Amino acid sequence: MSTQQANVNVTSIVRKTLSDQPVLCVRSAKADRSAETDWCAVGEAIGEAWQAHEQQGLASAGPPYTLFLDDGWEAGVPVDRSGAPEGRVIPAVLHRGEVASAYFSGNFWDMEKFGAVIANLRTQIESAGLEPAGPLRWIWLTAPELTPDPDNHYTELHWPVKG
Repeated sequence: MSTQQANVNVTSIVRKTLSDQPVLCVRSAKADRSAETDWCAVGEAIGEAWQAHEQQGLASAGPPYTLFLDDGWEAGVPVDRSGAPEGRVIPAVLHRGEVASAYFSGNFWDMEKFGAVIANLRTQIESAGLEPAGPLRWIWLTAPELTPDPDNHYTELHWPVKG
């Protein structure tokens, strides 16, 4: 079942309980850059985290993710256990808790669609009597280098909630 808003395909939310998850990630403060530059930087950060996880002999524990924060972003890869700092890559933990989860299909490079996805998810959360309680996590289920058509990209969204 999907909700259509501004030509945006987001599935209905499902409430999930997540456990603490070790990650290797890169954090960046927002600079006065274009959205395209930020997307490229996020992709580079995920690549660095992936390389660090392989060099440290860690097992992957899920697809790459990005958190878009008020003062920047964090991008990385979940791993089976805590890793070590390497260059810009640092070990961290995605904290446990309740999230509203939904799936988004389509071009995440489209900033208008990107904003509409967030608005759609927020509306669903509030309609369910919940309240957003932390940064939205984008989990990249499709690798752009393996699926070049952006309309065929799939992303899982996790938004921490309370209520």
